Amino acid sequence: MLRRLAAFGLIGLALLGSLLMACQGQREASLTFYLAVLPSEKEAYQPLLRDFSKQTGIAVNLVAQQYAEIRRALQAEVIAGRGLADVIEVDVYYLAAMQSLVKDLMPLMNAETLTGINAEALEAGRFGGSLYYIPHRLSWQAMVYNSHYIENPPATWEELLDVARRYPGRMGLKAAQYEGLTCDILSFVWQAGGDPLRMNDAGCLAAMNFLAAYGEALNPSARSYKENSVLEAQQKEEIYLHFNWPFVVPLLQEKQLLPEPNVVAPLPAGPKGKAAVLGGGYLAISTVAPHPEEAARLVRFLASAQAQRFFVKHLGWMPTRPEAWDALPQEMRKVYHGFIEMAPHVKPRPPVEYYESLSRLWQQAFRDIVFDHKPVKETMDHYAAQAATLRGNSPAENVR
Repeated sequence: MLRRLAAFGLIGLALLGSLLMACQGQREASLTFYLAVLPSEKEAYQPLLRDFSKQTGIAVNLVAQQYAEIRRALQAEVIAGRGLADVIEVDVYYLAAMQSLVKDLMPLMNAETLTGINAEALEAGRFGGSLYYIPHRLSWQAMVYNSHYIENPPATWEELLDVARRYPGRMGLKAAQYEGLTCDILSFVWQAGGDPLRMNDAGCLAAMNFLAAYGEALNPSARSYKENSVLEAQQKEEIYLHFNWPFVVPLLQEKQLLPEPNVVAPLPAGPKGKAAVLGGGYLAISTVAPHPEEAARLVRFLASAQAQRFFVKHLGWMPTRPEAWDALPQEMRKVYHGFIEMAPHVKPRPPVEYYESLSRLWQQAFRDIVFDHKPVKETMDHYAAQAATLRGNSPAENVR
C-alpha cells in the first residue's frame, strides 16, 4: 500500500493542488505541467512560474518526472480519455512517437511566439504541415579538447584525423551501443551530406569511411563510453578529445578543468560543412488537457524571450532564441563558445516512427566497421537493406 502511495504521490499532489484552487473559487484554471527536471532544477524553475501566475492569475502545479515516465503517463491518460496533464515536456527523441497524443498547436499560437525561434528546432516540431511541439530548451554537441596536448582545435575532418594519428589511443567517442553513439555518428553523416534513412548513399559511406580511420585512434575503453564515462576519461587525461553535450561545462568548471586545460570548440566541418544532432525538450499540450486554452498561454509564455533568458541565467539551459544568449555573462559566453557557434548547424533526427529501430542499425553498423573491421561498403549495403524493410513496413514517413 505504501509503495502505491509513493508511486502516485507526485500526481496526487498535483491533483490535490488543482482541487484546492477550485474550492477557493479561482476564476482561472489551475494547470498541471509535467516537466523533466531534477529537484534542484525544479526549485530554480518555480520563480518563473510564479511570474506567469502573477501576470495571468493561472496557477501552475509543476510535476517533476523523467521523460519516459511522462510518456507512459500521457499514454495512459489519452487511453482513459481524461487526465491531469495540461502541458507536458517531451524529449526530442520521442516527438514522432508521441505525435498522436498531443494537440496541433497552430490554432493556439501566434506569429509573435514563433518568430525568432531557432528555425531547425522549430521545424522539428512540425509533422504533416501541422505544429505539435514548441521547443522549450535545446541541446547539441560541441568538441571538448585538452589544450595542453592539442594546441589548436581541429576545424576540419582532415585536421581531426591528423590529431588522431598524432595521439593514438587518446581519442574519444561515445561508442557504447545506445542512442548517444547514434548522435555522434549522425553528426558525421550530415557533415558529409548523407541521408540517415538510406544508410548507403555517398555521404553515409564517406562518413563511415572516415569513422573507420578515426576509430583506429580510439581509446580501447571507447566501446563502453557514454556521456559521463567519456567525460571522466577526459578529466583523467585518458583521452584528449571527444564530443559531448552542454552539461560538461559546469562539471568541468567545478573541478577547475575548464577553461584550462579543457576547452570547448565547434565540431569539425566535413565535406558538406558543420552539423550537430539536435537534442532537448519540447512543450506540447495533451489531447485530453483539461484546460487547453490556458495551457496555450503557458506555452506561449515559456517560449518567450523573457522565459528563455531566465533559463539561460538561472538554469544554464541553452535557449531556443539566439537573443537569449545575452543573459549569459560575456566571460561565460567565451566558455560556451563551441556550443554557441554550433547553434545554426543543428539538425533534428529523422521524423519517422521507426527511428528507434533505425538508430540500432546505425549503432551496429558502426561497431561492425570500427571494432570488427568489416568492409564499409558491404556492411552499409547490408544495413541499408534492413532500413529499407523498416521503411516499407512503417506508415508513410512524416513530412515536415
